[in-house]
Amino acid sequence: PKTIRNDRNQTSEDINIVLNHLLKKGLKEPFFLLLNYNNQRNTEGIIEQAIETMKKKGLFENSIFLFCPDHAAPDENRNPYERHDLMLKDANLLSPFFIQWPGCPKKIVNRLISTLDIVPTILDLLQLSSEDYNLKGNSILPLITGDGEYTQSKFRVDCRYIFQKERRVCIRGKEFKYITYLDKPPGKNEEFFDLSNDPDEKNNLILSEKYLDKIQ
Repeated sequence: PKTIRNDRNQTSEDINIVLNHLLKKGLKEPFFLLLNYNNQRNTEGIIEQAIETMKKKGLFENSIFLFCPDHAAPDENRNPYERHDLMLKDANLLSPFFIQWPGCPKKIVNRLISTLDIVPTILDLLQLSSEDYNLKGNSILPLITGDGEYTQSKFRVDCRYIFQKERRVCIRGKEFKYITYLDKPPGKNEEFFDLSNDPDEKNNLILSEKYLDKIQ
């Protein structure tokens, strides 16, 4: 709609306008809606508005509702020239995830998952097989329902600037993190952090013999 502001701070009312505009078109069920917005200060209000609008339309109780940001909130005191899409610290990697479906139990899960798990999870909810799609992720339903097992414990994160410039790769486990910088020379291109003892990732242990087996 032309009434929506095209800036970095959409409001809950903007979300209400967009949803009503889309839903009044009489979309044929089942349908998929992707709502992409920018707002760092009123996320809860925007989610509440989206849910309320869906409920008023009689759609919420028959929908899979999912919220996931593209990144978290990096330290405001960081180098102003350091782009957030090149940051591999937990302050930028660990973002919230919310999912709701008819009959979904209310539960808080304190466990690392990946955005690659989203599609397998939706297919699992729809009782569709993901074996034919060569998907990299895993369904997270076992973490929520307790039926089955979610075994993924390490996750790879890739980031880069335009045309592969400043490409970086991270392996994040439960307690450790390994980072390699593909644009830096050997000896300066690796980092390893013990997150259980150094959550702020200030002490690079890549040369520590104590962690050699984990690094390898």
